[in-house]
Order: sequence, then structure tokens, then C-alpha cells
Amino acid sequence: MNDMNRFTRNTYILTATILAELVLFNTPAAAHHSIAVHYDMGNIQEVTGTLVSVNLRNPHTTLEFTVENEAGELDTWYGEAGALNAIRRDGISADSFQIGDPITVTGPVSRFGRKEMIAIAVDHKEQRYYLFAPIAKLMQMKVIDSSNSDKILSSGGNEVAPVDAPNIFRVWTPIDFPATAIHPLDLSLTESAKQAAENYDEIVDDLAIQCISPGMPSMLDNPYPIQFIDQGDEIVVRHEEWGAERIVHMKVGSAQTGPTTKYGHSVGRWEDGSLIIETTNIDYPYFDDGGTPMTRGMKVTERYTLRADQSRLDWTATFADPAVFLSPVSFGGSFGWVPDTQIMEFICTLEGDSLE
Repeated sequence: MNDMNRFTRNTYILTATILAELVLFNTPAAAHHSIAVHYDMGNIQEVTGTLVSVNLRNPHTTLEFTVENEAGELDTWYGEAGALNAIRRDGISADSFQIGDPITVTGPVSRFGRKEMIAIAVDHKEQRYYLFAPIAKLMQMKVIDSSNSDKILSSGGNEVAPVDAPNIFRVWTPIDFPATAIHPLDLSLTESAKQAAENYDEIVDDLAIQCISPGMPSMLDNPYPIQFIDQGDEIVVRHEEWGAERIVHMKVGSAQTGPTTKYGHSVGRWEDGSLIIETTNIDYPYFDDGGTPMTRGMKVTERYTLRADQSRLDWTATFADPAVFLSPVSFGGSFGWVPDTQIMEFICTLEGDSLE
């Protein structure tokens, strides 16, 4: 059994155990899957051991290492890290590690005493590798990675770009994003939505485990580059994560309704220099990674506003679904322009670039 299969099996067992413990202690978050549910984000530890295997893959890299306990016996630990795309962009590959070498893994550990942790950083042969750099930044750990803010060209300032210069048609790298898996939103749900969320089974219903790409609006909350492509009456929005592409209809008088798909039907317009995108007809079951439901009545309104120096793109999104939310929900983030950044192919697989 390879390391990915071991980790996947272990993850299923861990998840089932966590759910049982949450139900036992009547924790409100029992039905919600997120990093913050599994791991104690306030308990960052350094765990030193011997590397057994590493598997660089999408959507998450995994590694396995052994640690000597107080009795002199070896415990097996599992680490979950970022996606292959992000790790490769930072120049890390399976060749960066050698099986049998000592490593120190830094990150939040399991809330339930399991030998599991988020492998935010791995120290190996006097070199620190950030395997989950976006989370490191969100947690304000000291990190410089090659893909983000250290290469963003900016003259500073919060001024908005002139109306006649909406130069958003390029590849953008996230500076910050909602990260609802780490910081779950405080949602006011209808009674029916609460019941549906409580019925969410993360072992069966977590589509990412099955390599099924998310739809709108869940796809907006990720740490990967995005690209806007001008095609006249349409704007193509390319998301690196899962290789998703959305079409935004820009022609005046474009139909407000269209085919029902997981990405929905999007109509856009320019408003005071900002790109406004309204999306309806979404056929996707979940609002977020925690199993919050949504209906085809969901309407998503995105606003993308370029800073005056055209190096930063701020965005907000508002979500209205009266059958789910008692009031509209909003979140947002910002992108920076990193010259020469390209959208990379994103392939989800249970296998990957393995070393064991």
C-alpha cells in the first residue's frame, strides 16, 4: 500500500472518529468539514522524525514520517500540505527530499490527539520548504515564497484606477483570500438549511476527495492564480484550481438567464471602472467546504476593482439565497500582479509525484 493510500485510509478513519467525538460532545460544528475542525490552528508544533514517504499531488500533498516516542517506539505521523501546483511554483519537487532523512515538520496538530498535522513547513538538510505557504501567510508565520507578494510590482496607495484603464486582462496572484476552511463564516441559516448542513457527511459528500471540482461560489475561495481574458462580447475567467473556466457575457442586453451548470450563467458590466459579474442558474449542492447547502435560487455578485497603479486587484462577492441565508453573505480578497506568472495545468489525482 503506497503512502497516499495509507494516508487516504487514515484520513477516512480520522474523519469518522472526529465526527463521532464531535457528536459525543455535542459540538455545533459536528457536521462541518474544514481545516479548523480537524486541526487546532492555535496549537502550532514542531515535530521531528524520519521521512518515510512524500506524495506531491493535487488537491493536497501528503507526507508520512516516523517519530520516536517516550517508550523508544516509532509512531507514524501523517502531514497534509498544499497542492502540487503551488509547491512546484515555489521550486519544490520530490527530489527536494530523501527518504530516511531527518525532518522537522511545523504546523497545527490534530484537535483530537491523532498523529496528524498540517505540514505548513518542513525543515530538511538546513533548508526550510513551505509546503502550505498560503496558510503560513494567513497565520502570520514568517514566509517568503516565490509566487506571491515579494514579486508583486506596486507603487502603493489605495487609489482606484481611472475608468478608462481597466487593465485587468492578465494573470493575477492571490495576496489574500477568505480561507473559509480556516476561518469559517458566521452564517445565519434558515431552519431547512441548518438541517441540511447537519446531514452533511464529509466522508461521503466531500466531492474533492473524489477529485470532483467545485462549482460556484465555492471555487472563488482558493489561493491559486486567476486570469481574465478579453474576447469582446465575452470575458473568460480562468481559474488555475481545477482548470475551471467561466464565461461572462458582456454584451449589452445579454440574457439574464441561461443554461444551468455548476458555474452558473454569468452576465457582466463595467461600473465606475469596476467589473461587476452577476451569476445565477448555479447547479452545485454546497456553498462552502463545510457542507452549507445552496439552491438554484443562489445569486452571486462579484466586484473587481483595480488599484490606480494597476498592480493590485481587489474583489468582493455577495451571495443571496433566501432559502438558505437569512441575509446576504459577503467575503472578498485581493490579487497582485506578478510578471511572467502563468496559469498552470491542474490535474487532480490520487497518485502523484511520489517518493517512498
